[in-house]
Amino acid sequence: MSGEEAKRRTGRLQQLARSASRRAFRDVFEAFVEILRISPMLTIVLIVVGGMLFLLPRPETIMAIEAGTETLVFEVSNPQASTIGALEGMVAPVAPGQDVFAEAEEPQCRVGRLEPPLGTRLRYRRTSDTRTEISVEGLGSEGLPARFFSESGTVTALGRGSLIVIESDPGRSSCPAQTPPLPIWGPGEIGDEGVIVGGSGQAGALISAEVKIYARALERVLGIRFDPGLYMAGEIVVLPGSRIVEDDPVEGRAPAAWVGSARIDSLRRDELSVAVTTSAPTLSLYRAGFEGADTLAVSALVQQFMDPGVVRLQFLLGVLLASASFFLGLLRTAEAAESGDGVQHEGPENGE
Repeated sequence: MSGEEAKRRTGRLQQLARSASRRAFRDVFEAFVEILRISPMLTIVLIVVGGMLFLLPRPETIMAIEAGTETLVFEVSNPQASTIGALEGMVAPVAPGQDVFAEAEEPQCRVGRLEPPLGTRLRYRRTSDTRTEISVEGLGSEGLPARFFSESGTVTALGRGSLIVIESDPGRSSCPAQTPPLPIWGPGEIGDEGVIVGGSGQAGALISAEVKIYARALERVLGIRFDPGLYMAGEIVVLPGSRIVEDDPVEGRAPAAWVGSARIDSLRRDELSVAVTTSAPTLSLYRAGFEGADTLAVSALVQQFMDPGVVRLQFLLGVLLASASFFLGLLRTAEAAESGDGVQHEGPENGE
């Protein structure tokens, strides 16, 4: 089959599909009008049920983010899960209480674990294919600093501006080490829209990202119980050079935690490979050169077409309409036959 013939056949199939769709819509509409004429009460019930379906609340969502980025920052909401063990690198502490621009102490090679308290703001940054930086950008919610527990037994307080450098190239560091998996547990943001890949020499760009949105299926719709579960509500590929953040949390609710980790992919060593999930109902996408943000969320309309329980209920309503249309057709046929019989009986009587 030639390409031109395949295109014509595809066009005919599309035209037939559109025609069938129009006929189906016309048949349902005619059935609805006929039901309205014969049974107003049933029509009212269908309108009320349909209205209740479209007034259902927006579904709860879970967003899964997979990104390659040079930087991410988050605020610790689970200190135990955010502890980084088996950490080796050059530690340059800034004493708590000093100005953020105060000069850090002389970096020293340390092996141990990093324990950030609740509310600590941590930033992970990949500055080259061999170097990772962990910086403390904010103290804990009670003003407590992060602490580095060395294997030697010393404990170092890390105030705002402290830096841990992990360098894997022995030629660039006297303390070579590999970057371990870096935990993420707290509200965060990925990328920096003010930094373009390779544009300024400053690490911070979002290189690639994909957001998949899952919605929680309603367990009860109009009193009918359905099986719980998740369904795919959508996905989007985020443009490079963007920033992903939840900057407009629901009033009265703290920003949702992002849970996951950042790792070094052996095939893409110049970036952090991030995989996190969040229950945030909306995410904002900021892009370089554009004012404002694009909002990423699931609307109630998506629920009408993708929630298994809602779709099943709409299918039942459709079956009800189709059945009503069928029986109304039979009724019209019977009425027409009865009317025809009456005409045939009246003819001879009128001629006598």
